Amino acid sequence: MAIFNVFKKKKEEIKFPSESVIPAFPKPPEALPPRPQPPQPQPTPPFPGREFPSPEPLQQPEQKPAVPMAPLPEKIPPLPPLPEIKLPELPEIGIERRAKPSIYIKVSKYRELLASLEKLRTSLRDLKKALEEYEYARAQEDEKLAACSENLRRIEDILKFFDQVFTQPEE
Repeated sequence: MAIFNVFKKKKEEIKFPSESVIPAFPKPPEALPPRPQPPQPQPTPPFPGREFPSPEPLQQPEQKPAVPMAPLPEKIPPLPPLPEIKLPELPEIGIERRAKPSIYIKVSKYRELLASLEKLRTSLRDLKKALEEYEYARAQEDEKLAACSENLRRIEDILKFFDQVFTQPEE
């Protein structure tokens, strides 16, 4: 297992100087004398004969008359307190608890009861299925009857057209 220690990062030990041997702060560098600045050029005077006109004083806009303040609304007197409302008293209803009678039946009768309930559920499912089939057949029959009545209406329209066209024979 010493092989795996080869791949580990080796710990570096940092040696700090002891508190008794703290070096003194270094001395700041001596200040250098200031450098001479080159002279700044004088601003050029405006072109001769071309002077800027002096700005005209601004005119103050006309002041509109002050809008009169709206009168303060009158104080609304406090509302009188609402009269106390008496709720009608609910009548007390005496609930008599009836003891539930216990039904004791034999286990064999219980099994017969469960079997008859299952037969009843099965017959109910069969009746629902028969009703759905009947409704489906009735819907298809209604569609066919509607299509037949539409065909009859078209044939009647064609016959009316023929009656109008062939009313009298031409001679």
